[in-house]
Amino acid sequence: MRDMATNRDTLAFFPRSPQAAAVESVRPVSATSGASMDQISMTRPPWWRRKTMAWLAVLIAVVAVAVIYSRSARNSLIVDDALVATAVARTESFRDFVPLRGQVEPRSTVFVAALQGGQVARVIATDGMIVTAGQPLAQIFNPQFLVAVTSQEAEITSRLGDISARTLSILRGRRDLEQNTAATEQALADAEDEYGKQKILFDKGIITRPRLDPFEAKRRYYRERLATIRRSSATELAVAAREQSRIRVAESQLDENLTTVRGTRDALMLRAPVAGRLTNFRLQPGQTVAPADNVGQVDSEGSYK
Repeated sequence: MRDMATNRDTLAFFPRSPQAAAVESVRPVSATSGASMDQISMTRPPWWRRKTMAWLAVLIAVVAVAVIYSRSARNSLIVDDALVATAVARTESFRDFVPLRGQVEPRSTVFVAALQGGQVARVIATDGMIVTAGQPLAQIFNPQFLVAVTSQEAEITSRLGDISARTLSILRGRRDLEQNTAATEQALADAEDEYGKQKILFDKGIITRPRLDPFEAKRRYYRERLATIRRSSATELAVAAREQSRIRVAESQLDENLTTVRGTRDALMLRAPVAGRLTNFRLQPGQTVAPADNVGQVDSEGSYK
């Protein structure tokens, strides 16, 4: 032991080379040596490793501060003091508004259909406007239909002219009958007057019987003629009355037919069937439509289902 202490003192007095110090620092310590157990072998890390560890510690601290700040920023809100309102807490009813989606449809819808086909000549109404019942919407042009309607109008007008001629003939026949009756009555009155005068002369013996007979025969003739005229006039008037009744019925029917035919001319004008809002109306001038084509619809305004 004394020799080992002397050796350590000698080594401490004489400086050692770096290689010898490194070899001694890594030399294993014998387990049987009690003095070697009291020695602690420590090596200092290099300078670059110490700086790296320091920078890593600083970086970890910065990241930790940033994470803590970001979490606190998400859970906080910075507002102006003037925008903050406070009140006393009290019990109130809670109202929760639930948004709902739905489709509003008109209560009634009437389609606008073309009564006659043809080409759109003029568009009067526009889609989305409020219309009244019977309001014109568009004008249709159909030359074939117009020619047919004009021919029917001419035919009905001609038949009405024939009926008017028949009515005029009946009126003329009645007038002639009345004139004939009046003339016969006047002739009978004259014959009665002449016969009365001649009868007075015959009763006084101034004239003879043969002189009186012609006046009596004339009176008898006009009496029979007047009776015949009255009987025939009654029959003719009854026939004329029935004829006039039939003529009036036929004339009324022809007038209705003429009104209907002229009304079909109005079928070329598209009109609103009811009052409401005009929708799906997209007619354009020059467009061709067929009979019964739906060209739009009129929806009830202010009434929905």
